[in-house]
Amino acid sequence: MSGSADSGGGEQSKSTSLHTVQEVFRSVSGMVEAVRVKLETRGVREKVDELAKELAREDLWDNPDRAGKISREHAALADMIESLDAFTTAMDNAVEMATMADEEGETQVIADCLSELDQIETQVKRFHLNMLLDHPADRLGCIIELAAGAGGTESCDWTEMLLDMYKRWGEQSGYQSTITDTSPGTEAGLRSAVLQISGLNAYGWAKAETGVHRMVRISEYDSNGRRQTCFAQVNVMPLMDDDDDNFIEIDPADLKIDTYRASGAGGQHVNTTESAVRVTHLPTGVIAQCQAERSQHRNKAMAMSVLRSRLLERKLQAERDARREQRNSLGDNSWGNQIRSYVLHPYKLVKDHRTNHETPQALAVLKGEPEYLTPFMESYLAQTAADEDAVQGGESTSSA
Repeated sequence: MSGSADSGGGEQSKSTSLHTVQEVFRSVSGMVEAVRVKLETRGVREKVDELAKELAREDLWDNPDRAGKISREHAALADMIESLDAFTTAMDNAVEMATMADEEGETQVIADCLSELDQIETQVKRFHLNMLLDHPADRLGCIIELAAGAGGTESCDWTEMLLDMYKRWGEQSGYQSTITDTSPGTEAGLRSAVLQISGLNAYGWAKAETGVHRMVRISEYDSNGRRQTCFAQVNVMPLMDDDDDNFIEIDPADLKIDTYRASGAGGQHVNTTESAVRVTHLPTGVIAQCQAERSQHRNKAMAMSVLRSRLLERKLQAERDARREQRNSLGDNSWGNQIRSYVLHPYKLVKDHRTNHETPQALAVLKGEPEYLTPFMESYLAQTAADEDAVQGGESTSSA
Protein backbone atom coordinates (compact mmCIF):
# COMPACT_ATOMS: atom_id res chain seq x y z
CA MET A 1 0.00 0.00 0.00
CA SER A 2 2.72 2.45 0.99
CA GLY A 3 4.86 1.31 -1.94
CA SER A 4 2.01 2.06 -4.34
CA ALA A 5 1.55 5.51 -2.81
CA ASP A 6 5.26 6.27 -3.10
CA SER A 7 5.22 5.23 -6.74
CA GLY A 8 2.26 7.49 -7.46
CA GLY A 9 3.93 10.36 -5.65
CA GLY A 10 7.08 9.85 -7.71
CA GLU A 11 5.10 9.93 -10.97
CA GLN A 12 3.32 13.09 -9.86
CA SER A 13 6.63 14.73 -8.86
CA LYS A 14 8.20 13.83 -12.21
CA SER A 15 5.24 15.18 -14.16
CA THR A 16 5.06 18.34 -12.08
CA SER A 17 8.77 19.04 -12.60
CA LEU A 18 8.46 18.82 -16.39
CA HIS A 19 5.32 20.93 -16.27
CA THR A 20 7.23 23.56 -14.24
CA VAL A 21 10.06 23.55 -16.79
CA GLN A 22 7.56 24.12 -19.59
CA GLU A 23 5.82 26.91 -17.68
CA VAL A 24 9.09 28.73 -16.97
CA PHE A 25 10.13 28.25 -20.60
CA ARG A 26 6.93 29.91 -21.84
CA SER A 27 7.32 32.77 -19.38
CA VAL A 28 10.96 33.49 -20.24
CA SER A 29 10.30 33.06 -23.96
CA GLY A 30 7.69 35.80 -23.70
CA MET A 31 10.19 38.08 -21.98
CA VAL A 32 12.84 37.40 -24.62
CA GLU A 33 10.38 38.11 -27.41
CA ALA A 34 9.32 41.40 -25.77
CA VAL A 35 12.96 42.48 -25.57
CA ARG A 36 13.55 41.43 -29.18
CA VAL A 37 10.62 43.59 -30.31
CA LYS A 38 12.06 46.55 -28.42
CA LEU A 39 15.43 46.06 -30.10
CA GLU A 40 13.76 45.98 -33.50
CA THR A 41 11.68 49.06 -32.70
CA ARG A 42 14.83 50.97 -31.76
CA GLY A 43 16.66 49.83 -34.85
CA VAL A 44 19.49 48.23 -32.90
CA ARG A 45 20.49 45.86 -35.72
CA GLU A 46 20.61 48.77 -38.16
CA LYS A 47 22.72 50.75 -35.66
CA VAL A 48 25.15 47.82 -35.34
CA ASP A 49 25.54 47.73 -39.13
CA GLU A 50 26.05 51.50 -39.21
CA LEU A 51 28.73 51.37 -36.52
CA ALA A 52 30.43 48.44 -38.26
CA LYS A 53 30.82 50.60 -41.36
CA GLU A 54 32.33 53.36 -39.22
CA LEU A 55 34.79 50.88 -37.71
CA ALA A 56 35.87 49.84 -41.21
CA ARG A 57 36.91 53.37 -42.19
CA GLU A 58 40.64 53.76 -42.68
CA ASP A 59 40.75 57.18 -41.01
CA LEU A 60 38.78 56.07 -37.93
CA TRP A 61 41.78 55.97 -35.59
CA ASP A 62 42.88 59.47 -36.56
CA ASN A 63 40.68 60.39 -33.60
CA PRO A 64 41.41 57.69 -30.97
CA ASP A 65 38.82 58.94 -28.49
CA ARG A 66 36.01 58.86 -31.05
CA ALA A 67 37.22 55.51 -32.39
CA GLY A 68 37.23 53.99 -28.93
CA LYS A 69 33.73 55.27 -28.23
CA ILE A 70 32.38 53.83 -31.51
CA SER A 71 34.12 50.52 -30.86
CA ARG A 72 32.65 50.23 -27.35
CA GLU A 73 29.14 51.15 -28.51
CA HIS A 74 29.32 48.64 -31.38
CA ALA A 75 30.50 45.87 -29.06
CA ALA A 76 27.77 46.64 -26.50
CA LEU A 77 24.93 46.66 -29.06
CA ALA A 78 26.22 43.57 -30.87
CA ASP A 79 26.45 41.79 -27.53
CA MET A 80 22.77 42.58 -26.86
CA ILE A 81 21.71 40.82 -30.07
CA GLU A 82 24.05 37.87 -29.49
CA SER A 83 22.82 37.52 -25.90
CA LEU A 84 19.20 37.23 -27.00
CA ASP A 85 20.11 34.53 -29.52
CA ALA A 86 22.12 32.72 -26.83
CA PHE A 87 19.16 32.89 -24.41
CA THR A 88 16.86 31.33 -27.00
CA THR A 89 19.29 28.54 -27.82
CA ALA A 90 19.96 27.72 -24.16
CA MET A 91 16.23 27.61 -23.34
CA ASP A 92 15.45 25.34 -26.28
CA ASN A 93 18.24 22.98 -25.23
CA ALA A 94 17.04 22.94 -21.60
CA VAL A 95 13.45 22.06 -22.53
CA GLU A 96 14.55 19.39 -24.99
CA MET A 97 16.81 17.79 -22.39
CA ALA A 98 14.10 17.96 -19.72
CA THR A 99 11.61 16.26 -22.05
CA MET A 100 14.04 13.44 -22.76
CA ALA A 101 14.86 13.11 -19.05
CA ASP A 102 11.16 12.92 -18.20
CA GLU A 103 10.76 9.95 -20.54
CA GLU A 104 13.72 8.23 -18.86
CA GLY A 105 12.61 9.12 -15.32
CA GLU A 106 15.76 11.21 -14.67
CA THR A 107 14.29 13.63 -12.13
CA GLN A 108 17.67 15.13 -11.21
CA VAL A 109 18.32 16.10 -14.84
CA ILE A 110 14.91 17.77 -14.95
CA ALA A 111 15.78 19.68 -11.79
CA ASP A 112 19.09 20.79 -13.35
CA CYS A 113 17.24 22.00 -16.45
CA LEU A 114 14.80 23.96 -14.28
CA SER A 115 17.74 25.52 -12.41
CA GLU A 116 19.30 26.54 -15.72
CA LEU A 117 16.04 28.14 -16.87
CA ASP A 118 15.80 30.02 -13.57
CA GLN A 119 19.29 31.41 -14.16
CA ILE A 120 18.38 32.42 -17.71
CA GLU A 121 15.24 34.11 -16.36
CA THR A 122 17.36 36.18 -13.96
CA GLN A 123 19.67 37.21 -16.81
CA VAL A 124 16.77 38.12 -19.08
CA LYS A 125 15.18 40.23 -16.34
CA ARG A 126 18.46 42.14 -15.94
CA PHE A 127 18.64 42.47 -19.72
CA HIS A 128 15.08 43.79 -19.80
CA LEU A 129 15.90 46.36 -17.13
CA ASN A 130 18.76 47.57 -19.30
CA MET A 131 16.17 48.15 -22.01
CA LEU A 132 14.39 50.57 -19.67
CA LEU A 133 17.39 52.87 -20.07
CA ASP A 134 15.79 54.36 -23.16
CA HIS A 135 16.62 58.05 -22.75
CA PRO A 136 19.60 59.11 -24.90
CA ALA A 137 21.40 60.30 -21.76
CA ASP A 138 21.04 56.93 -20.03
CA ARG A 139 23.86 55.46 -22.11
CA LEU A 140 26.34 58.04 -20.78
CA GLY A 141 28.75 57.77 -17.90
CA CYS A 142 27.92 59.73 -14.77
CA ILE A 143 29.19 62.20 -12.22
CA ILE A 144 28.21 61.56 -8.61
CA GLU A 145 28.33 64.51 -6.23
CA LEU A 146 28.20 63.83 -2.51
CA ALA A 147 27.71 66.33 0.31
CA ALA A 148 27.60 65.85 4.07
CA GLY A 149 24.32 66.80 5.73
CA ALA A 150 23.01 66.86 9.28
CA GLY A 151 25.20 64.95 11.70
CA GLY A 152 28.47 66.86 12.00
CA THR A 153 31.65 64.79 11.85
CA GLU A 154 29.57 61.62 11.62
CA SER A 155 27.97 62.86 8.38
CA CYS A 156 31.41 63.70 6.93
CA ASP A 157 32.54 60.15 7.65
CA TRP A 158 29.30 58.86 6.10
CA THR A 159 29.97 60.90 2.96
CA GLU A 160 33.39 59.29 2.61
CA MET A 161 31.85 55.84 3.10
CA LEU A 162 29.34 56.50 0.31
CA LEU A 163 32.11 57.74 -1.97
CA ASP A 164 34.00 54.48 -1.39
CA MET A 165 30.79 52.46 -1.94
CA TYR A 166 30.06 54.02 -5.33
CA LYS A 167 33.70 53.89 -6.43
CA ARG A 168 33.84 50.16 -5.67
CA TRP A 169 30.46 49.56 -7.30
CA GLY A 170 31.67 51.23 -10.49
CA GLU A 171 34.90 49.23 -10.58
CA GLN A 172 33.20 45.91 -9.83
CA SER A 173 30.53 46.63 -12.46
CA GLY A 174 33.15 47.00 -15.17
CA TYR A 175 33.25 50.79 -15.23
CA GLN A 176 36.14 53.18 -14.68
CA SER A 177 35.81 55.13 -11.41
CA THR A 178 37.80 58.31 -10.79
CA ILE A 179 37.60 60.68 -7.81
CA THR A 180 37.86 64.17 -9.33
CA ASP A 181 37.39 66.41 -6.28
CA THR A 182 37.20 66.20 -2.49
CA SER A 183 36.79 68.66 0.38
CA PRO A 184 37.96 67.26 3.75
CA GLY A 185 35.86 67.51 6.90
CA THR A 186 37.05 69.49 9.91
CA GLU A 187 37.91 66.42 12.01
CA ALA A 188 37.44 63.43 9.70
CA GLY A 189 35.76 62.28 6.52
CA LEU A 190 34.69 64.55 3.68
CA ARG A 191 32.40 67.55 3.51
CA SER A 192 31.94 66.90 -0.20
CA ALA A 193 33.30 64.79 -3.04
CA VAL A 194 32.87 64.25 -6.77
CA LEU A 195 33.19 60.84 -8.42
CA GLN A 196 33.27 60.21 -12.15
CA ILE A 197 32.14 56.82 -13.49
CA SER A 198 32.80 56.18 -17.17
CA GLY A 199 31.11 53.46 -19.19
CA LEU A 200 27.99 52.55 -21.14
CA ASN A 201 24.73 53.02 -19.16
CA ALA A 202 26.49 54.12 -15.96
CA TYR A 203 24.15 57.12 -15.67
CA GLY A 204 21.09 55.05 -16.52
CA TRP A 205 21.78 52.81 -13.53
CA ALA A 206 23.26 55.25 -11.02
CA LYS A 207 20.58 57.94 -11.45
CA ALA A 208 18.51 55.86 -9.02
CA GLU A 209 20.88 56.96 -6.25
CA THR A 210 19.97 60.65 -6.36
CA GLY A 211 18.60 61.78 -3.01
CA VAL A 212 19.34 61.84 0.72
CA HIS A 213 20.94 58.76 2.30
CA ARG A 214 20.60 58.13 6.04
CA MET A 215 22.88 56.02 8.25
CA VAL A 216 22.33 54.81 11.82
CA ARG A 217 25.22 53.31 13.83
CA ILE A 218 27.21 53.52 17.05
CA SER A 219 29.29 56.62 16.48
CA GLU A 220 33.05 56.23 16.27
CA TYR A 221 33.34 59.86 17.35
CA ASP A 222 31.19 59.68 20.49
CA SER A 223 33.18 58.80 23.61
CA ASN A 224 29.97 57.51 25.23
CA GLY A 225 29.35 55.05 22.39
CA ARG A 226 25.87 56.31 21.65
CA ARG A 227 23.86 55.54 18.54
CA GLN A 228 23.93 58.37 16.03
CA THR A 229 21.98 59.22 12.89
CA CYS A 230 23.56 61.15 10.04
CA PHE A 231 22.77 62.14 6.47
CA ALA A 232 24.52 62.69 3.15
CA GLN A 233 23.18 63.99 -0.11
CA VAL A 234 23.86 62.28 -3.43
CA ASN A 235 23.32 63.92 -6.80
CA VAL A 236 23.90 61.93 -10.00
CA MET A 237 24.40 63.69 -13.33
CA PRO A 238 25.13 62.38 -16.84
CA LEU A 239 28.77 62.61 -17.90
CA MET A 240 28.98 64.24 -21.30
CA ASP A 241 31.80 63.51 -23.72
CA ASP A 242 33.39 66.29 -25.73
CA ASP A 243 31.49 65.13 -28.82
CA ASP A 244 28.11 65.01 -27.09
CA ASP A 245 27.20 68.61 -27.98
CA ASN A 246 23.94 67.31 -29.46
CA PHE A 247 22.64 67.09 -25.88
CA ILE A 248 23.36 70.68 -24.92
CA GLU A 249 25.25 73.64 -26.41
CA ILE A 250 27.37 76.08 -24.42
CA ASP A 251 28.34 79.47 -25.80
CA PRO A 252 31.94 80.29 -24.72
CA ALA A 253 30.81 83.89 -24.27
CA ASP A 254 28.49 82.72 -21.48
CA LEU A 255 31.39 81.40 -19.39
CA LYS A 256 33.44 83.06 -16.67
CA ILE A 257 36.64 81.20 -15.82
CA ASP A 258 38.59 81.86 -12.62
CA THR A 259 41.82 80.27 -11.40
CA TYR A 260 42.98 80.01 -7.79
CA ARG A 261 45.31 78.09 -5.53
CA ALA A 262 44.17 74.62 -4.59
CA SER A 263 43.53 73.84 -0.92
CA GLY A 264 44.17 70.71 1.13
CA ALA A 265 46.55 67.86 0.45
CA GLY A 266 48.16 67.51 -2.94
CA GLY A 267 51.81 68.45 -2.79
CA GLN A 268 53.77 71.67 -2.89
CA HIS A 269 53.13 72.38 -6.58
CA VAL A 270 49.35 72.05 -6.24
CA ASN A 271 49.15 74.39 -3.27
CA THR A 272 51.50 77.13 -4.51
CA THR A 273 50.29 77.63 -8.09
CA GLU A 274 46.91 78.71 -9.41
CA SER A 275 46.11 75.29 -10.81
CA ALA A 276 42.52 75.10 -9.52
CA VAL A 277 39.79 76.22 -11.92
CA ARG A 278 36.26 77.51 -11.35
CA VAL A 279 33.87 77.84 -14.32
CA THR A 280 30.61 79.80 -14.05
CA HIS A 281 27.79 79.60 -16.59
CA LEU A 282 26.51 83.17 -16.45
CA PRO A 283 22.95 82.67 -17.83
CA THR A 284 22.08 80.03 -15.24
CA GLY A 285 24.57 80.72 -12.43
CA VAL A 286 25.67 77.07 -12.49
CA ILE A 287 29.24 76.68 -11.17
CA ALA A 288 31.73 73.85 -11.53
CA GLN A 289 35.25 73.67 -10.15
CA CYS A 290 38.15 71.26 -9.98
CA GLN A 291 41.44 71.21 -8.08
CA ALA A 292 42.30 67.52 -8.16
CA GLU A 293 45.04 67.72 -10.82
CA ARG A 294 48.43 69.45 -10.88
CA SER A 295 47.70 70.80 -14.35
CA GLN A 296 45.46 73.84 -14.75
CA HIS A 297 44.58 72.58 -18.23
CA ARG A 298 43.34 69.21 -16.89
CA ASN A 299 41.44 70.91 -14.07
CA LYS A 300 39.73 73.18 -16.59
CA ALA A 301 38.78 70.18 -18.75
CA MET A 302 37.30 68.37 -15.74
CA ALA A 303 35.44 71.48 -14.56
CA MET A 304 33.96 71.92 -18.05
CA SER A 305 32.88 68.29 -18.04
CA VAL A 306 31.10 68.78 -14.71
CA LEU A 307 29.51 72.01 -15.94
CA ARG A 308 28.11 70.33 -19.06
CA SER A 309 26.77 67.53 -16.90
CA ARG A 310 25.06 69.94 -14.51
CA LEU A 311 23.46 71.85 -17.35
CA LEU A 312 22.29 68.63 -18.98
CA GLU A 313 20.83 67.42 -15.68
CA ARG A 314 18.84 70.69 -15.45
CA LYS A 315 17.46 69.97 -18.90
CA LEU A 316 16.63 66.37 -18.04
CA GLN A 317 14.90 67.44 -14.83
CA ALA A 318 12.68 69.79 -16.83
CA GLU A 319 11.80 66.90 -19.16
CA ARG A 320 10.96 64.66 -16.20
CA ASP A 321 8.68 67.31 -14.75
CA ALA A 322 6.96 67.72 -18.10
CA ARG A 323 6.30 63.97 -18.23
CA ARG A 324 4.78 64.13 -14.75
CA GLU A 325 7.47 62.04 -13.18
CA GLN A 326 7.27 62.13 -9.43
CA ARG A 327 10.96 62.54 -8.77
CA ASN A 328 11.43 65.77 -6.88
CA SER A 329 14.60 67.71 -6.19
CA LEU A 330 16.91 66.36 -3.51
CA GLY A 331 15.12 67.96 -0.58
CA ASP A 332 16.61 68.95 2.77
CA ASN A 333 19.68 66.97 3.74
CA SER A 334 18.12 65.84 7.02
CA TRP A 335 15.20 64.02 8.68
CA GLY A 336 12.16 63.02 6.67
CA ASN A 337 13.67 63.34 3.21
CA GLN A 338 15.84 60.24 2.93
CA ILE A 339 15.36 57.88 0.00
CA ARG A 340 17.28 55.08 1.69
CA SER A 341 18.32 54.11 5.22
CA TYR A 342 21.41 52.12 6.20
CA VAL A 343 21.00 50.76 9.73
CA LEU A 344 24.14 49.25 11.27
CA HIS A 345 22.90 49.16 14.89
CA PRO A 346 21.11 47.53 16.70
CA TYR A 347 20.55 45.36 13.61
CA LYS A 348 21.78 45.52 10.03
CA LEU A 349 19.38 46.54 7.29
CA VAL A 350 19.42 48.68 4.14
CA LYS A 351 15.98 49.78 2.96
CA ASP A 352 14.91 51.98 0.06
CA HIS A 353 11.88 54.03 1.10
CA ARG A 354 10.71 54.58 -2.49
CA THR A 355 10.49 50.94 -3.53
CA ASN A 356 10.59 49.11 -0.17
CA HIS A 357 13.43 46.95 -1.50
CA GLU A 358 15.63 45.89 1.43
CA THR A 359 18.44 43.57 2.45
CA PRO A 360 20.13 42.65 5.76
CA GLN A 361 23.47 42.51 3.90
CA ALA A 362 24.31 46.09 4.86
CA LEU A 363 28.08 45.60 4.89
CA ALA A 364 28.04 44.05 1.42
CA VAL A 365 26.05 47.02 0.13
CA LEU A 366 28.55 49.45 1.68
CA LYS A 367 31.38 47.55 0.00
CA GLY A 368 29.71 48.39 -3.30
CA GLU A 369 29.16 44.76 -4.23
CA PRO A 370 26.93 44.82 -7.36
CA GLU A 371 25.13 41.67 -6.21
CA TYR A 372 23.63 43.68 -3.34
CA LEU A 373 23.72 47.35 -4.45
CA THR A 374 22.54 46.98 -8.05
CA PRO A 375 19.16 45.40 -7.05
CA PHE A 376 18.28 48.73 -5.36
CA MET A 377 18.81 50.43 -8.72
CA GLU A 378 16.86 47.68 -10.50
CA SER A 379 13.84 48.05 -8.23
CA TYR A 380 13.86 51.81 -8.77
CA LEU A 381 14.01 51.43 -12.55
CA ALA A 382 11.19 48.88 -12.52
CA GLN A 383 8.98 51.06 -10.32
CA THR A 384 9.68 54.18 -12.38
CA ALA A 385 8.74 52.32 -15.56
CA ALA A 386 5.54 51.04 -13.92
CA ASP A 387 4.65 54.56 -12.72
CA GLU A 388 5.19 56.00 -16.21
CA ASP A 389 3.03 53.26 -17.75
CA ALA A 390 0.28 54.07 -15.24
CA VAL A 391 0.47 57.78 -16.06
CA GLN A 392 0.37 57.10 -19.80
CA GLY A 393 -2.50 54.67 -19.30
CA GLY A 394 -4.41 57.27 -17.32
CA GLU A 395 -3.82 59.89 -20.00
CA SER A 396 -5.02 57.47 -22.71
CA THR A 397 -8.18 56.68 -20.75
CA SER A 398 -8.80 60.38 -20.16
CA SER A 399 -8.35 61.15 -23.87
CA ALA A 400 -10.72 58.35 -24.80
